[in-house]
Amino acid sequence: MIEELMILASSVNIGDFIDVLRWFDLHGLVAKMKKFHQRFDNFLERLIEEHRAGLAETRSANGDMLSVLIDLANSQGNGDVVSLKDADIKPLLQNMFIAGTETLSNTVEFAITRSANGDMLSVLIDLANSQGNGDVVSLKDADIKPLLQNMFIAGTETLSNTVEFAIVELIRQPELLARAQQEMDAVVGRGRLVTEGDLHNLPFLQAVVKETFRCHPVAPLSLPRLVTEDFEVDGYLIPKGATLLVNIWAIGRDQIAWPDDTFAFRPDRFLPGGRHVGVDVKGNDFELIPFGGGRRICAGLNLGLRMVQLLTATLVQAFHWELPEGQLAQELDMNLKFGLTLHRTVPLLVRPIPRLDQGVYL
Repeated sequence: MIEELMILASSVNIGDFIDVLRWFDLHGLVAKMKKFHQRFDNFLERLIEEHRAGLAETRSANGDMLSVLIDLANSQGNGDVVSLKDADIKPLLQNMFIAGTETLSNTVEFAITRSANGDMLSVLIDLANSQGNGDVVSLKDADIKPLLQNMFIAGTETLSNTVEFAIVELIRQPELLARAQQEMDAVVGRGRLVTEGDLHNLPFLQAVVKETFRCHPVAPLSLPRLVTEDFEVDGYLIPKGATLLVNIWAIGRDQIAWPDDTFAFRPDRFLPGGRHVGVDVKGNDFELIPFGGGRRICAGLNLGLRMVQLLTATLVQAFHWELPEGQLAQELDMNLKFGLTLHRTVPLLVRPIPRLDQGVYL
């Protein structure tokens, strides 16, 4: 379903460029998008209702902190149970948010992953159930569905494609994969799987991820921006009202910004001794902006970056990678299929071989 959406969204529609033709839908794209939207909307409604029913059934066994506090609030008037009001709950949550997080994005991540059994949809449904209570922010299903759409559309294909590109590049250069695994063994060991807390001690792994973002940004073009006033760039007049797209893919291949082996996959450029040590992907260094920059930077930057790092680290640590018989790593097809997101023309086909003790995977 997500792949179908990406194809529709990246298709050329003549009506987008010639206003008078917009109403004719010459390519039938508008009709297809409307049908797709209805299917996707029905899917999200089923997902919410199924999750809401399951949440009600399992709340007592798998309740999270907020659920317990709300249950106590609902027990008001029962002399056998301590009761709380929303005014009592808020300071407890405030303490958790303020003392346990540093930024807004980290706060949201903390709320979403607040327990082993909690998830984003549970949080949103809890907020929806609080509707009408002036002390708690409330949501409706109509508010929840766009949030889920963003997660599905922006948080699935982009993640999987980026990790696939990283693994492909490591397979193509076995010495890099060996270095990454050696770093993993030295820092994490082989007795457990890597965790988010290990990531800051894995500089080579982080360099691999940065180089993947440079060489293979899954969003090759930024989201469109509207020009608010006339301005000039290198002698070219950009008029007010124009729509601008930043070519992130081309920036990563600019030989002025990246003079050392521009077209080679070289994670060492981000390590001490490299020309780009200290460069990050968080919008501060404009030669590397896979998430955009400025006030309109991707809202999911922190979550997306950690997921890419952690999933890549897990796949590197946990498995050796074997190509189909007769295929050489150097011959892997690296041709690209451009669209709203960047794909390899030929998906990666490999066999993962466990490299840790069996008990680690359980």
